[in-house]
Amino acid sequence: MIRLLVLLLLPLSVSAQTLPEDDNAPLTGGFGLPGIEEGGDILDRWEFRGGFSFLTASHAIVEDSGNESLILDGESMRVSIDATVGIGNGIEIGAEIPWVAHQSGGLDSLIDTWHDIFGLPDGSRNERPQDVLEFAYTDNGVDRLDFTQSASGLGDIRLFAGFDIDSSDTHRRAFRVSVKLPTGDADKLLGSGGYDMSIGLAGDVSGLGGRDRWDAFYRASLTHIGEPDLLATRYEDYIGQVSGGVQFRLNERVTFNAQTTLRSAVYESEIEKLGEVSWTLTFGGTIRLTPVTVLTLGVGEDIKVNSAPDVSFNIGLRYRPQ
Repeated sequence: MIRLLVLLLLPLSVSAQTLPEDDNAPLTGGFGLPGIEEGGDILDRWEFRGGFSFLTASHAIVEDSGNESLILDGESMRVSIDATVGIGNGIEIGAEIPWVAHQSGGLDSLIDTWHDIFGLPDGSRNERPQDVLEFAYTDNGVDRLDFTQSASGLGDIRLFAGFDIDSSDTHRRAFRVSVKLPTGDADKLLGSGGYDMSIGLAGDVSGLGGRDRWDAFYRASLTHIGEPDLLATRYEDYIGQVSGGVQFRLNERVTFNAQTTLRSAVYESEIEKLGEVSWTLTFGGTIRLTPVTVLTLGVGEDIKVNSAPDVSFNIGLRYRPQ
């Protein structure tokens, strides 16, 4: 007990932290894009890193274009548990296990108020009744999706690995690979129904521009998509994604974060949500509870309206070695 109290009172180490984020939408969020928290810092042999994240996203999209029609009205939740272990020689391996749910929810009033306060665009939200669940897609007069019943369960499990690339104390770099398994029920929109494989580069920078309180990160990846169960005639074979962000350390315990993600189109479609680039912004912060545990809090917005969930909220708890 005395050793534990001493540990909690020691000066806290500082390292860059990202905020958890995920597309979390019913037709675009089930693919195996790498996690933003899989960075350039590779664990030593038998070191462990892990945690959980909870994300909830509200959808409010109504769009007709050409021969297509899309309605996304509801909320999606994702609870992910992940674990990573170092195996030596600059290599780490890990897994992510998600639980996914789609429901009508009750965030519409809160989000309307949020948009009014900050003057943010409301998209199609004012065209729809509040707190309902309807995911629907029609292609050339054929109903490809008609989803109005809540569903929840195991999502698609993802396995990943990282390989150190000539890192230094202030700039850690890693080559990343991952594979996503079709363990979720695609009929309930809990997974895509296909195998996805990804490669990418991840980097973390400490003391950005010589300023001790500023850190930064960057991520770039290319994901090969296996044939999904839904919209199998329209999906893109490859999805590219880039992310970046900065972190300001107010003190040894509290930081403020801002990060952004660009993702290429997921489908060949005239519908903006499906067939155009997605651009999101997430901001929030972290609170270091102990030298090895960090609480993360964030809010995400679709900077490019209708290209991603309207609003998302996330919270996470991370364990990582000093």
